[in-house]
Amino acid sequence: DSQNGWISASFGKLLQTTTGGAIWADISTGIFQEMTGLDFIDLQTGWLAGTSGAIYQTVDGGVNWAAQVSGTINTLFDIHFADANNGWAVGANGTLIHTSDGGLTWNPQTSGTGETLFGVDFADSQTGWVVGDGGTVLHTSDGGANWNAQTSGISFFSLNSVSFADVQSGWAVGDQGNIIYTDDGGANWQLQPSGTAKTLNAVSFADAGHGWAAGAVGTILGTVNGGTTGVEPLPDLALPERFVLEQNYPNPFNPATSIRFQLSDAETVSLTVYNALGQQVATLAQGRYAAGTYQVTWQAEHAASGVYFYRLQAGNQVQIRKMTLLR
Repeated sequence: DSQNGWISASFGKLLQTTTGGAIWADISTGIFQEMTGLDFIDLQTGWLAGTSGAIYQTVDGGVNWAAQVSGTINTLFDIHFADANNGWAVGANGTLIHTSDGGLTWNPQTSGTGETLFGVDFADSQTGWVVGDGGTVLHTSDGGANWNAQTSGISFFSLNSVSFADVQSGWAVGDQGNIIYTDDGGANWQLQPSGTAKTLNAVSFADAGHGWAAGAVGTILGTVNGGTTGVEPLPDLALPERFVLEQNYPNPFNPATSIRFQLSDAETVSLTVYNALGQQVATLAQGRYAAGTYQVTWQAEHAASGVYFYRLQAGNQVQIRKMTLLR
């Protein structure tokens, strides 16, 4: 939900928030292995996965953890449960294991690849995806009895995490800031501009619009429109010397306009649009961006004619400009 969350950290440490991320508490798990995968299905029941095939389960919100026998000694990088019984874990050398009894027993499934697998997600108990090295994407529609390769289009890069909002809409993230998106269950994948070249290690979507990605050097990205409004870096320009929000072009506009902004330093950025009543109507950029010049397009097909204000905040700096939509 919007208030409760967990983060798996080094050497079996676990961070928990009950305040939507405002405050994080350090929880001692009593586990001294490196845990690289984490999944909770409710406030009480969750699993950790990590090195040497380790899997642990909690049924009391992380206070106590009990080991489960995975049947593999390979490192497990991710774990996901579709419900209280059906779960999958993935790892090194194409490792893919499944449980149908909440982890009491784990059984291997045939992934069909020797690539390291980093991420797994299921939209329901039958329909799931796995991603990994070499741009690997695997798909099942029968609970993992059969896995079939899908073409990601980025075979030279690793995909580190995958998240599906439903059986059609999914995202995967990976090296060099790559984000790929599908709206047809993975039959076709296309790149979305992320605005960063940093490695992205995790992605999660609450629904087809709201999603987050996290990665190296504290990189955190967010979208409220499924990533369809991309932030495009303009790398051929010299690094800016100051913080600038440029006037949109064209202005007046109908139905789309482009907005450029410049960052002299790496900053956490938020670019939002408000109507004349001060109501927020769009978020065009959100996340941490390196120093540089960026361009974003606002597609305003569903907005009414009138005056709008766009506000850029980067760290403690804020600039606001006005634009006009004419139908």
